[in-house]
This record gives sequence, C-alpha cells and structure tokens, in this order.
Amino acid sequence: MKNPGRKIVIIGGGIAGLCTAVYAQRCGYQAEVLEMHDMAGGLAMSWRRGAYTFETCLHWFYGSDPSGAMYAQWSEVFDIEKLTFVDLPELARLETEDGDTLSFQRMRIGWKLSY
Repeated sequence: MKNPGRKIVIIGGGIAGLCTAVYAQRCGYQAEVLEMHDMAGGLAMSWRRGAYTFETCLHWFYGSDPSGAMYAQWSEVFDIEKLTFVDLPELARLETEDGDTLSFQRMRIGWKLSY
C-alpha cells in the first residue's frame, strides 16, 4: 500500500533507475523517474529504423540462464521469460580495411579471444 508521505525521485530511466523504482514502489514509496530522453531504458533499449533493429546491450545480457540467480532477480522487475535468447559462437568481430580480423568468441566460462 502506498503511503502518500513517502516519495522518492530517481534521476535517470536506465536499467538501474527503473529497477530502483520497482523496488521502491514495492516498499511503499511513490517513485518518480526523471529521464532526459523521450524513451526510458538507457543502454538497455533497442529501436527500429526501417527493416533493421538496433540494440545497445542485449548482446551481452547477463542472466539469461533460467537456472541462474540473475534470471530470478530479473524476473522480479520484468517479464524475462518473454525474451528469446540466441547463443552464437562468435560474440563480435572487428575487421580492418585491410581484411585483418579480431574475433571475440563466447565460451561457457570466461572469454576466448582469437586474432
């Protein structure tokens, strides 16, 4: 139940600010999130332009394993089960104009860097 005398203002509508607002409201506070952009989410958002989707962080999302502790924590603040995760062997690749490449590959534990 919300207490009208208990209010907090959160500066920033990124993932930390949004999670703070969720937990504050669960603790009975009125939470107001101030965000300078027209859309909340910060670095944890995506957008579409034409046929392309641009995302800024979901390629390294931590907590996608349903048996892990982070998955349970994410479930407290959003509907993580509605997301579809795709595990690709290559996380990212950088290429120079000369054709040299640097490949970052996903591993179960840690990272494997090859070039």
